[in-house]
Amino acid sequence: MRFFEFHFNPKNKKADTIFDSFCFVPETKFERNLGHLYLVGELKNVLPKTQGILTELAEIIKREYYKLSQREVSESFKEGLVKANKFLASEIRKENTVWLGNLKFAAVSLAPNFLINFSKVGNLKILLLREEEIFDIGERVNLTVSPSKPFPNIVEGNLTEKDKILVVTEEVFEAFDKEGIFQDLLEAKKPKQIKKIFKEKKKVLKEIFGVCLLVIPDRKVRVAKKIQTPSLKFLQRISPRSFILKEKLKKGLIWLLILGLLLLLGYLIFR
Repeated sequence: MRFFEFHFNPKNKKADTIFDSFCFVPETKFERNLGHLYLVGELKNVLPKTQGILTELAEIIKREYYKLSQREVSESFKEGLVKANKFLASEIRKENTVWLGNLKFAAVSLAPNFLINFSKVGNLKILLLREEEIFDIGERVNLTVSPSKPFPNIVEGNLTEKDKILVVTEEVFEAFDKEGIFQDLLEAKKPKQIKKIFKEKKKVLKEIFGVCLLVIPDRKVRVAKKIQTPSLKFLQRISPRSFILKEKLKKGLIWLLILGLLLLLGYLIFR
């Protein structure tokens, strides 16, 4: 597996916000069946007692994920998040509730047979780049955060050859959309092309705050069946040209519809 971590932290950084990414690879031959584990987190309104929460979460999930090598990948991933939920619940019992509503955390596991599991808390984007399309696969995760179960549910599926997984924080997502970086990443075939994209956009990217994690499965590994499982099949296709523009157009059409109804109502009343 190949992965690229990009952290954007300008000089005028947000003092009350922290972020980080964690990429774990199998350390022994017994862990190889479990594959790789990728985690991305962001926390706002940071206080001294929440300063290390991202690292603690990452260590808890990693430790449980690789705990039993004979366990199925999906089960290992599930148990990792169960432990994470228990940790966060214990923080609430200690009256440490500052993270509620401020924590954004994504967890992705990728097995050697291209089986993917993922979940998230909050508004991070987990995107699947496939051929000429982008799928917002993270939309399928319930964003309602419960104090008893911050990681609400898990999505599972199979990747295919040449797929890319992209995890980005909110501000990075908006900047990538504005600068056309999603389209560039879709077209990139080699690591040097990916690095070139970020080098050419350096001037813009040095002004944003957040993290980007790009994962590219190794083509030398035999892929799973070249099909989309039900978990990943019925996802919303999103144009890589502009995510934000699409939302603005949708809102604009709604306002036009409301205006049209008001005009029609006024016409019927005063005719």
